[in-house]
Amino acid sequence: MDIRRLQLNPVPVNSRASKSPFLRGPIPLDWLGRAARLPGRTMHVAIALWHLSTLRRSPVVKMQTKILDLFSISKEVYARGLTNLEAEGLLSVERRPGQTPVVTILKGYEVITA
Repeated sequence: MDIRRLQLNPVPVNSRASKSPFLRGPIPLDWLGRAARLPGRTMHVAIALWHLSTLRRSPVVKMQTKILDLFSISKEVYARGLTNLEAEGLLSVERRPGQTPVVTILKGYEVITA
């Protein structure tokens, strides 16, 4: 028996093969806890927004379809989640007819800097 067949081939951390999307922080736990208490899939929306915010390095974002798909969030669920998060004071939303809402992630009344 050739023992080399059993050997694992570790992938270096900086290898292109290991480049998988990840959620970046820090995310304030009080913010996350408040989002977690909201109904439905609001927490999914909250995490998707944080993910997009860290990708853009900005607390102000416009959601992308590919991010909604990544988190299995429909447009209807996203709209309800935005309403819930906005009512909780965790973000502000600028809505314009026919356009994607512009979302600003907040902590209390301060803008979170990504």
